[in-house]
Amino acid sequence: MAINRDKPDRWKADIAHSVDFYNQWFMKFAPAAYRKERIAATKAVEDALRWTNNLTNVGSDLLRTYPGILPALRMCTCPPIARDRLIGLSGVRRGLVGLMEKSQKLPRNANAAILAKELEKIGAIFERMADPDIFTWLQSHTKPRRSEVHRAATIVADRLCGAAADPIIRNAQEARQLEVLGNWLKRRGYKPLPAKHRPERRSDGTPPCRVARKKYRLGKIACVRRLLLRLCVKEIKNLAGALGADARNLAKVGHRGPLDFLQRSKMVEQRTFT
Repeated sequence: MAINRDKPDRWKADIAHSVDFYNQWFMKFAPAAYRKERIAATKAVEDALRWTNNLTNVGSDLLRTYPGILPALRMCTCPPIARDRLIGLSGVRRGLVGLMEKSQKLPRNANAAILAKELEKIGAIFERMADPDIFTWLQSHTKPRRSEVHRAATIVADRLCGAAADPIIRNAQEARQLEVLGNWLKRRGYKPLPAKHRPERRSDGTPPCRVARKKYRLGKIACVRRLLLRLCVKEIKNLAGALGADARNLAKVGHRGPLDFLQRSKMVEQRTFT
């Protein structure tokens, strides 16, 4: 359905109305969406601090059990470190850190001894670079009070949400757009599709249309490869034979030597006048 697609005289007014609508929504609802995510992040950081005994035990066994706490631990350092910086400082494989952060799991077929050493290196970075101004108990070697742990968790959660502020707002804005358009269509007699007929996003948030385009491109590439492979196998089963060459030396054609292909072109035979 095209809404005002054939009415260009309304486009400027539509754009201005859309911008005003978004600004009003942002001022009213964006802070609430951000706070909601920050509360969830605070709970996740408090869990990470409890599992690590308040950052005093970040060993390989803990990272093996809870690989998904890596993003929270990166925000516990002074200064907060990016994923690539963690890889460079610890000297571990990029794929390991990426798998722990994105999929919250460890490689299946990794060597146990090598994996344990890499996890120990990652844990040592966090223990060494933990922010002493946030986790004050690390320098005093005292047991932190519950209020201190909660305060530290809120600071780290704020760092996490600050790094992901744009996606948080974007997701809330997308939900708002879908709700407004859905209500507009319902008032005109449209009904939503059943859940089983709706395209679903991937686990990483990729939209269905982008997934479909990627599958289409990969499908075309696979078809071309299969076609080329079929042609090569069917038409040129014996490359050396097809070229009339020696199977052990493709530069040697038939019974000729390797330099015979540099012969002069044949000249018309000349005869004397009779």
